[in-house]
Amino acid sequence: MSPTEFLEKLEVEELKSVYFLYGEERFYISEIIRVLKRKIFTEKNEDLNIEVFDAKISALDDWLRAANTLSLFGGRKMVLVRDLQTALFDKKSAEPLLDYIGNPAIGTCLVLTSDKVDRKRKLDKMLVGLKTAVDCSNFSEAILPRWLQSRAKSMGVQLSPNTARMMVDRVGSRPGLLAM
Repeated sequence: MSPTEFLEKLEVEELKSVYFLYGEERFYISEIIRVLKRKIFTEKNEDLNIEVFDAKISALDDWLRAANTLSLFGGRKMVLVRDLQTALFDKKSAEPLLDYIGNPAIGTCLVLTSDKVDRKRKLDKMLVGLKTAVDCSNFSEAILPRWLQSRAKSMGVQLSPNTARMMVDRVGSRPGLLAM
């Protein structure tokens, strides 16, 4: 599913327990995480109910312990694991994560991000197959003008097709810069 399709669905659907955001375009990943946070938290409980881990320097047990811990003061909790591609998993060490994904904790939203996926790894194949997996790869330059027009319209700005095309021609396929 593309990031744009996912964001549209996310606005109307209930939150799920596990999300997998993969691809090299960090702008899309940041946008999705921002919307997830907006749906999960109030201003008062975000700092207390989010735990962020870097997959390279943290342990899977820590992620799962955080995911299985109840949120403070009720409501949902988010556990965000960044750069899953840097975690060194073999078939056996990934089993606890696969088990968790099959039976996630109620009240927790586990968000896993990865720049790359190795479709030969069992874990990556399973994650990409989730209904909540979002491919955050770059759009082709042919799609970007329409995306830019849609984004501008959502902000109350009218952008002509020629202007959108000119902006993409000057900036290139860099949605983060185009969005600014």
